Amino acid sequence: MVETGPKIALPSGSGTSAWRYALAIVLMALLILSFTLWWPIENATAASMAERIAKMDALFGALPSYVLQWMSVQRFIMLGCLWFVIWHKEARVYMLATLLSHMISYSEIAFAPVERLGLGLVSLNHLVWIPALVLLFVNRKTVDWKTPYGLWYGLALFQISFSMIFDIPDSVTYLGQQYF
Repeated sequence: MVETGPKIALPSGSGTSAWRYALAIVLMALLILSFTLWWPIENATAASMAERIAKMDALFGALPSYVLQWMSVQRFIMLGCLWFVIWHKEARVYMLATLLSHMISYSEIAFAPVERLGLGLVSLNHLVWIPALVLLFVNRKTVDWKTPYGLWYGLALFQISFSMIFDIPDSVTYLGQQYF
């Protein structure tokens, strides 16, 4: 007789596979890269890397100080996931989304036509966070909020949600100006 052990009732939402969210992030990253790197643009000019970096520095330098402070706070939240990636799938998906959005940004700065570089492009790159946001939102009921992981989880959920309030409209505006 084979004993299977006690049956454990899993909380709702915990049966969802992190792989689906990770796949959605990768597909969104490829879509964003296709828009910015491979979609043809008229009169695209090659620019040196120094010109590209100078343009991005000028764009970020013109941001209000409160936006730059928010970006600094986000860095701490993003790095905070490293404490939890071994034990929590949500932290792994969050880390994947963060890494891919940054990799897309660096790829675009290096290879996209200089005419496409702008803050709207950065907002577009952040859309890869949406699957991570959905996963965090769906699984929020399973989190023990009194733990360090619960604190990070709440901050990450807030960080992505708050960012999407600005990134989604900025992305739509950017796509409208560039392609339509």
